[in-house]
Amino acid sequence: MGAAPGLAGMGSSSAAGGHDSCQGHGGLPHHHPHMHGSAQGIMTPAQQRYAQLYQSWYERVQAYEQQIAVGDPSASFPDASQMWQAYYEAYPQAAALPHHGPTANGGAGLPGARAALPQAVAASGDPKLYYEPVPPSNWKPDGADDFLNLYRRAYCARADAAWPPIWACVAYLLSQYATGMPFWLLVVVLLLAFVGGMYVSSVHLAGLNVKSLQTSRTLCSFIATLEVIYLFAFWGWVLPSWHSCLTWQGILTAASIMALPPLHLASALTDPGYVQPPPQESAGTKLKGGPGEDPEDEEAVPLRRSVVTESDSLKHATRSTGNGYAALGMFSSAATNSQHEHQQQPRLSPHACLTCRLERPLRSKHCQFCNKCVRRFDHHCPAVMNCVGEGNHRQFTAYIFCMVLAQACSVATGLSYLLQLYHEEAMAPIWGHPVVEEARVVELAHAIGHASVHHRTLLLLIILQVPLVLAGAFLASRSLMCILCNLTTNEWYNRHRYVYLNHEAVGYCNRFDRGAAHNCIQFWVLPSEDTWHEFELGDREMIEKRTNMLSLWSPGIFLRAIDVFKARQKAWAQRREDERIVKALEKSGQPLQPAQRASLARHTSSNEA
Repeated sequence: MGAAPGLAGMGSSSAAGGHDSCQGHGGLPHHHPHMHGSAQGIMTPAQQRYAQLYQSWYERVQAYEQQIAVGDPSASFPDASQMWQAYYEAYPQAAALPHHGPTANGGAGLPGARAALPQAVAASGDPKLYYEPVPPSNWKPDGADDFLNLYRRAYCARADAAWPPIWACVAYLLSQYATGMPFWLLVVVLLLAFVGGMYVSSVHLAGLNVKSLQTSRTLCSFIATLEVIYLFAFWGWVLPSWHSCLTWQGILTAASIMALPPLHLASALTDPGYVQPPPQESAGTKLKGGPGEDPEDEEAVPLRRSVVTESDSLKHATRSTGNGYAALGMFSSAATNSQHEHQQQPRLSPHACLTCRLERPLRSKHCQFCNKCVRRFDHHCPAVMNCVGEGNHRQFTAYIFCMVLAQACSVATGLSYLLQLYHEEAMAPIWGHPVVEEARVVELAHAIGHASVHHRTLLLLIILQVPLVLAGAFLASRSLMCILCNLTTNEWYNRHRYVYLNHEAVGYCNRFDRGAAHNCIQFWVLPSEDTWHEFELGDREMIEKRTNMLSLWSPGIFLRAIDVFKARQKAWAQRREDERIVKALEKSGQPLQPAQRASLARHTSSNEA
């Protein structure tokens, strides 16, 4: 159904005229009714006449807008009185509405009709009066592919998120009813089905590019599905029947599995600390570039934020900055009026993001997936479909630690429950009695063999957690090291690129690292809000103490040792390459160039140092 003239669309404002070309001229829209669906039945002659007049009026409106765009002073808005008359003849039910038409409400046109229309329709009790029947459209997709793509874009945009729950249901049905299939074959079939279904749902249904599969919702949905499954499986089946349910292991298992879903939601829904534009400039024009890409031409992007004065630029230029904090005297190349050409163009702040043009604090970074700058950026996690930054870093770290604990406890509890099912004499956890440890390994293997036939679902849940607990242990250990060193994951891997994490003489130098204990307290209890102030305090303290480390009780010592070792290894490799070149030149009888001699001497002196 299409909206009736005077009831649909506000129209567009002309570029040069500065007024709404619909308001004051009958409130008529700038769209053709043929573009809005199809009507039931065949048009009457009056409706056909109205459609022809509308088409003619619409073409004249387009010509009027072109005249306005080129500044033609003789341009006049086309008369619509005949079209309105034909409209009321074609649709007499609309004429019964009060305050409706080009001269309604004292000539107010569309504003008056729009204000009085809800009450009139409510009084008539016929909501169909909001719309007009339009002629049937003969548009159709060009081929079967276009037709299927329309449905795919409309209904399959989130098919990648729907696949893990479907796969879990299939896995349960196969493990329960496909008793004739060997267990190892069942595992292989489920693994291949998951990988193939993930590719089909993400690429062919959700429309993701193969290179952008890391932005798929499959991983987040898969983890959330497992959290729900393990919650019901262990709370409703394993733990109530397990002999050690009330021990510390049972309580820890129950608590960690119960805490996973809320921590996952908190990490996914909490604002990671997006850098917000200034309130007075938040309605600026949209920049070029989308998620995952920088603007094609930095100078072609309208400069609308992070504008500083000369004194601010000089003040910020004295600070040590990291990657992306380049002091650029960049001007906007957008067209300006002649009356503003004499004014000085604003410059980009030294600490502004080159992509979104927002001034960002130290330790922040622009996320290519969210297309926003994040304060104290850690990484973009596909498991929570959100960035990890200043706002949700603690929730995410707690989630990672709790996840590893739940994975380890679920594996240990599940194996102990299998022992209980098949060997009722084993009434303790699997690590409880060292004297019978050898016998327990045999018993456990026997219990697993029986479970592959009689309790395949529980055995699948246990096997599924074995690779996941290894991945979780790696993430937890990395997060722990970053906390102890007062680094983010982004800074950990790119520390050689950031100026504020390096010293010209010793290499890695972290002004935020004040020892493992202080770093833990700062992360969990007293997070810093002013990174620039914290950096300046650490730098000033290093200068006063004439040291390049604020504390020796930090794993940062090992990072420096690793960086020094890599630097020396690189220097030794360069020296060997220089010696090879010298020997080749001497063998060929060519003289050694002065630049080559200087490079060889420089590498030799650096290696000796």
